[in-house]
Amino acid sequence: MNNPWRASALHLGLTHKDFKAMLKFVLPGEDEIHYLPRHLNLTRTIADKFQIELDVVYDMLDDRIDARSWHLVSRTCPYAFGCFRVTGGPVLSNTLYTACFRFLPGVSIKFRLPRIAYLTLAQLRELIRGFAGALRLLRGAPNISAELLRRMDLESIKQGEYTCGDFLKNTIWVIAKPRSATELEETEKNGDCRVVDKHRPATGVNKEEVPIARRTYIAITQEWHPCSRSDKKCPTTIKQILLPGTTLLDEVRLTVIEGFEALEENLRFTATSLEMFTHVDGQWVPIPDTQCRLEDFEGPVRAVLTYLQEW
Repeated sequence: MNNPWRASALHLGLTHKDFKAMLKFVLPGEDEIHYLPRHLNLTRTIADKFQIELDVVYDMLDDRIDARSWHLVSRTCPYAFGCFRVTGGPVLSNTLYTACFRFLPGVSIKFRLPRIAYLTLAQLRELIRGFAGALRLLRGAPNISAELLRRMDLESIKQGEYTCGDFLKNTIWVIAKPRSATELEETEKNGDCRVVDKHRPATGVNKEEVPIARRTYIAITQEWHPCSRSDKKCPTTIKQILLPGTTLLDEVRLTVIEGFEALEENLRFTATSLEMFTHVDGQWVPIPDTQCRLEDFEGPVRAVLTYLQEW
């Protein structure tokens, strides 16, 4: 058996009953031992809690365990008293990808992509469609959302053009579907969708058209984690929400907290802290200045909320 692990477990007051009920594992590069109820799905739990897509599980002897049998091995001696090691990649990319639309110059949506090594074209198209639909919830953007959903030709995104090895290019260009003359006339009447890029030179076609600032929408990752004192059954939630790039981090914090408190299932929970992070040079670093705007950051932004179960 793993004597150091067993000694530390006994020091914490754990009994043989606890050994049967808990699963121990470590993440590469970390010294901390994580504890999870043994009945939980390791793949899903690691993905939800640590944003890691599980690749390989190793036992305490550093032997590789078949992914289909790790849950059986974890219940047998001496492995039940040992520490498993897992490797994998991030659930969400550590870089922002940008969808630009040739038929709406100046409009762009930035977001993280999930499981980049396994992402299919169908999933990519559905993600872009979902973010375009999410614009309808933002002030001043419902018409832009409708225009994107009506005109996007997502089938134009091809495997060969938008992949380089196993990695997508950072900018994904989307073209419009062919339209009739009637549709062109309707779009001209829809002033909210005529977004002009202020960095583009004037054409002189319409001298009365006043350029406005480009509209960039950025998805931040909000995470709701139970604090260590909470019941282990408390859920961990990780999802992206779309906001205007001009949004101040103070406003992001307020949006995340209000979104957490607005859900009826969270009535028994109380938010205890909220920290902001951005990805720089291969690591997540805290953001101390909450007066910055989302568009000021090159990497993705995470809002990590910790909560406590009151009853």
